[in-house]
Amino acid sequence: MLMSRRLWAGCAAFGTALLLSCGGGDKTGIVYVVGQSDQTVAAFKLNLRTGVLKTDNNALVPIGTPAKTGVQPTVLLFNSAQTTAYVADSGSNDIASFSLNSDGSLKAGGVTPLKHPVSAPVTMTMDPGGKFLFVADQGIPGDPNCGAHPQNANPCEAGISIFAVNSGSLTEVPGSPFPLLTGQQTINFPAPVIPAGLAVANQGNFLYATDQANNIVLGFSFDGTSGVLTPLTSTMQPALWPVLVSAGASGVFSPPTGDFLYVTTNLQNSNQLFEYKVNSADGSLTPVPGSPISAGIGPTVMFSDPSAKFLLVVANRSNQILGFRLNQVTGALTALSPAFVSTGDKPVAATIRANDVVNGDFWILVSDTGANTVSTISLINNTGGMTVQPQINGPVAPFGIASR
Repeated sequence: MLMSRRLWAGCAAFGTALLLSCGGGDKTGIVYVVGQSDQTVAAFKLNLRTGVLKTDNNALVPIGTPAKTGVQPTVLLFNSAQTTAYVADSGSNDIASFSLNSDGSLKAGGVTPLKHPVSAPVTMTMDPGGKFLFVADQGIPGDPNCGAHPQNANPCEAGISIFAVNSGSLTEVPGSPFPLLTGQQTINFPAPVIPAGLAVANQGNFLYATDQANNIVLGFSFDGTSGVLTPLTSTMQPALWPVLVSAGASGVFSPPTGDFLYVTTNLQNSNQLFEYKVNSADGSLTPVPGSPISAGIGPTVMFSDPSAKFLLVVANRSNQILGFRLNQVTGALTALSPAFVSTGDKPVAATIRANDVVNGDFWILVSDTGANTVSTISLINNTGGMTVQPQINGPVAPFGIASR
């Protein structure tokens, strides 16, 4: 059985939510959590020395008043300058923008609706330079007005909306939304597309999307000036696109250093992590020797530390964060020891924050949507060791999460 279209909207671009510095003492960071139940984004103080979030009777204490967002909010990410935050509102079919207050909390700004016929943004990411925001959207199967959309060969399918980012404001690029499948691909892959993951390659203007209905990875190039999207093809081996993976293609992630791409699958007995090297000239993918590897139960979104020394995976059905050491020459992954730590029930998103001390360790914060908690995990930079802190009661149905 296919998973919910909206379950794996967890973040696909965690590296944009980091603010790193050096020093010591009890410095304070801020963690931002989307609450699906009350449709807000709240900010919380994080003690960077201890990893403790500010609480009262084990419940998080927000900074100021949580900012309101749209219906069924999912992914949360910051722009590259960390001056503006964006939330994908799946239920109200829009992208909400937020600016920063002086205390670090968020102030609601503009709302950018999605163009017909796409709807229900499920995940989004930005290019490393922060010039474009890419949003994977669901379609509206059966809508009689879909056929009037001239840009889309199969206009009732899901699409990708692209927005140019200018000082935090969003302007949709010409031709957006773009189809995930071309007309010929819809013949070869007849199941309605269910986008799950979206990632921009660290090197080159390439965008990759996973389709959990057809078990494929789709590749695109985008114009660095206009943002216009073009499906990737290969004159040598046309069959390279789309790339087939196991059942339930879910997360996709390109670490902030190197030229690698990782894809998770999580339907039935797949639960695998595929490793690829990205050709920076044409965007083609070459499997890393030994790929795929096992990745818990229900692996979904992935993230890494800023130097891509470690790759971390959210395993939704086994309630775990899995850790791997990333070989930056070959792209191969080796399980850490311990290989995983436990979270609360149904983790859906995570963020990583430097602890701002000389040894360069990290705090991992996880949204446990099934338990209504936030899990905190320490990650030791020298050894890759992970240790779980006590869970804290968070917003009801926490989802997107980011830190700065």
